[in-house]
Amino acid sequence: MATEQAISKVDMDRIEGSYTIPDPDAVRELLAHYPHVVPVLLEAPVRLKEAFGARLRGLVLEALHDPEEGERLLSASALVKGSPREAFELMEQFDEQWWGSEPPAVHVALVMMAVPV
Repeated sequence: MATEQAISKVDMDRIEGSYTIPDPDAVRELLAHYPHVVPVLLEAPVRLKEAFGARLRGLVLEALHDPEEGERLLSASALVKGSPREAFELMEQFDEQWWGSEPPAVHVALVMMAVPV
């Protein structure tokens, strides 16, 4: 993991204003390990709104832990109005337009997905 670096209050406030975060302390801890993800999380809401338009119903940011693998990462879910197929297609477009061009180090620390609601 990267060296820990405290996330600024301004950045955390912006993230908390854009995402529903069930466990903010766990997210802050992971952001300290993965500070290179912060700019992506700040830009993602704008990019997701562009990609999903009126279908975007919200964003959820969670810290995930796989005890078997020992992996810890962040998960950003776009809550999308529509069928699973529609959500999948919109996410594919989002991948092509923006998310897919993010560096591998970001993809190791952050998973983005569309969840139909």
